[in-house]
Amino acid sequence: MMKVTKRIHSVYKEWEQAKAKGIEIRQLMGKYQYLYKTEKGEISLIQLISYWKEGEDLWEIYEISNNDLFDDVKRFPTKAKAVEKINDLLNSNEENKMEEKQTEIEKPVETSEEDKEETTEEKPEEKE
Repeated sequence: MMKVTKRIHSVYKEWEQAKAKGIEIRQLMGKYQYLYKTEKGEISLIQLISYWKEGEDLWEIYEISNNDLFDDVKRFPTKAKAVEKINDLLNSNEENKMEEKQTEIEKPVETSEEDKEETTEEKPEEKE
């Protein structure tokens, strides 16, 4: 079973603090970091905002668990493609693949009490 944790990324928090102080710096990443974990390892997913300064966002995954699932980082044009790769890396077979709906890309918003860390467990869908 895959465990998914959604939390506000520390770099985003630093960017918000700088913005509040009147320091103008470019936002580098989306608000949230998603942590995907199974018995095979743990992978982080973040959104890179306008990565090449051309207005196009990318989604980046990297391995936290050091289980040699892949080298360095991998970048994808959509969150859905990144999650698909995470599923391939962390699930042992097709039956256990987690499906995740593509969500709207997060843009800068004010932080609220609702932005607390969330953890969910994803169960594989049963085939009919």
